[in-house]
Amino acid sequence: MKYQADFRFESNSISKEQNGVASSILFECYCLVGPYQTKGLNQKKTNAKHIAAENMLRLMEAKKLLGKVRIPKSSYVSEEDSIGDNPVSRLHEFLQSHGFDRPSFDDDQFGNFFEVRCGIVQLQMETCARHTSKKLAKRAAAYAMVEQLEKMDVDCLTAKQAGGPEVDGPTHDVTQVKLIEKNIHSHLGVRNLQGVQIIVQPRVMGELHSSNNFIKILNGLTEKYSFEYDFLELEGKNAVGLCQMFCRLNTFPIITVAAVGKTILQAKQAAAHSAIENLCVASRRMAYREKTADSFRQQKPAETIDA
Repeated sequence: MKYQADFRFESNSISKEQNGVASSILFECYCLVGPYQTKGLNQKKTNAKHIAAENMLRLMEAKKLLGKVRIPKSSYVSEEDSIGDNPVSRLHEFLQSHGFDRPSFDDDQFGNFFEVRCGIVQLQMETCARHTSKKLAKRAAAYAMVEQLEKMDVDCLTAKQAGGPEVDGPTHDVTQVKLIEKNIHSHLGVRNLQGVQIIVQPRVMGELHSSNNFIKILNGLTEKYSFEYDFLELEGKNAVGLCQMFCRLNTFPIITVAAVGKTILQAKQAAAHSAIENLCVASRRMAYREKTADSFRQQKPAETIDA
């Protein structure tokens, strides 16, 4: 590249009017590359810079200056985030003001697309959105949920639920959730042999990235959650000359992982690392989220017809 990009913020921030009402403060960023100049406008300074850079790339692509490089059609920053409030924040504020719990977000990946489902248990509502970006899919699902809530009489629904009979639905107590045959273990989560739920804190994954002694981390988890583990070494090496090792966690359900390494110690460390990762995933697969997701699909509020 002959030129180097330069970013400049004009007057640091500007305000813009929408429908005659002044909106939040917006940042205006200019991207300069040689004789070309583009602009980005956003409530966040970082997003304004991203938009300016993206506009510059699209300008250079139009002028055929990028060679074989192709820019994705979808924007890096969504239109909902360009001007206005974040729909996820709006949804949280709406639910909090009406006394509802936080919404749940579940995501799946289908090829290059992410599908995010936004659900509200107490209202038995769910919205779904797909996008190549998980972040934008989450925003779209939240935006669709906000639109539905704003069209409803939420206060009336809340009063009916408070005065009506208890509904046989999802609860926060994992032990009281009914099992679904298709995936029983996911509803049990993971427990030690005494029946105590194992919930691994997110900081454990941070320790995995900052340490090479994975066996030590696994020993700390066994002491904290009162379970045992053992290694099983396979005789002989595999086709590429690596030692083969299994690590089994004595939990319910049992977690067993396989790993390889140049030496026995390296194979054990790799097996311990994989065991910790599986334990973290299993501890997060709680009954509450999956049960509520299925209840959204199976239970639909009955329509009432006035005679």
